[in-house]
Amino acid sequence: MKKLKLVLWVVLIGILGLVVYQNLSFFTETNVLKINLLFYQTQTPAMTNGAIIASFVGIGVVIMLLFYCSSRYDGYRSKKNIAQLEQTIESRSEEMAELKRQVDLLKEPPEAAPALPIEGEAAEAETVEAEVVETATPS
Repeated sequence: MKKLKLVLWVVLIGILGLVVYQNLSFFTETNVLKINLLFYQTQTPAMTNGAIIASFVGIGVVIMLLFYCSSRYDGYRSKKNIAQLEQTIESRSEEMAELKRQVDLLKEPPEAAPALPIEGEAAEAETVEAEVVETATPS
């Protein structure tokens, strides 16, 4: 695979060199770039077409690198935000586990605890017990 890549790069550079060699007269011609904005006019010094093309390619590379660096910074901020959100999820899941444990404790029936009568039922229970005791003792 490495040899194939090397061969492809050599072929690509060879084709690019052939295009430049066959159009050498175009790349060596000198031209002037003029900017006319109606209120501002300027022109560059005389430069060869090759230098003009190379400068525009260089400007494009710089712009591309700026966008690349800004996207990497956004990725860094995103990773930081994701880590913070994962930490929040972990703390919330711990809180949920604690709350579920508390709910389960509340759902469990009490262990052999005597039932306490309600206030109105307490007097009734005493009279019922007294009646049971009276009927149980023979007179």
